[in-house]
Amino acid sequence: MSCDIDYRYRRALQPDGLTTYENALIAVNEAIADAKLAGRKPADCPGVRLLTRHLSRIAEGEETHRPDLDAHLREQCMTRVAELRHTPAIIALVRRGIDYRSEELRHYRREGSRTLRQVANQLGIDHTQYRLGYYAPNESMAGEHVMEASGLYVRISPERFGEPGVACGKRPLPCCATSPLLLGGSQGNSNYHRRHSPASSEGISNGLALHDALRDGRK
Repeated sequence: MSCDIDYRYRRALQPDGLTTYENALIAVNEAIADAKLAGRKPADCPGVRLLTRHLSRIAEGEETHRPDLDAHLREQCMTRVAELRHTPAIIALVRRGIDYRSEELRHYRREGSRTLRQVANQLGIDHTQYRLGYYAPNESMAGEHVMEASGLYVRISPERFGEPGVACGKRPLPCCATSPLLLGGSQGNSNYHRRHSPASSEGISNGLALHDALRDGRK
């Protein structure tokens, strides 16, 4: 069961914002930490290696964009991104465990918002027509990602044993200890919720699958 996420590969493929030695070094260290958390050897990770090359070129004052030299590593990164497309980062993060883990929480906050934007895009909702929110019990624990639009409410939340979830801010949902990720939502006057086990075939695979989950819930 993979717990890898695509962030370091995407960052290595598009390092445009890494223009100084300091922020490039931070990116390398974050990629190394992320590879270890995913159970991969940093020295064998194409994302780490590509970011390390970028850092080295900045340090030496060389041209950072070298497609002739980086083609093989870039191809490996793109392959990993394609492989992980069907295993959304937010599910991989919940599998790892995110409470009290600062690196995981940082990724979780970013990827939750990214996932909800994918949902909005698949539903044809313009970015000016919805609002995203993030609500956490404290800074050390994972919170709820919420999207609100006219007649629509979507919540992504890691469910913890013994804690009920709340969809639409009204109806309590029963806890499910074996399903660490919950998608809740409402459309019009119809309230509904769906729990997804990341390991199951019904797990959320991308923004389109989330859209399908919402559509199914309205039936």
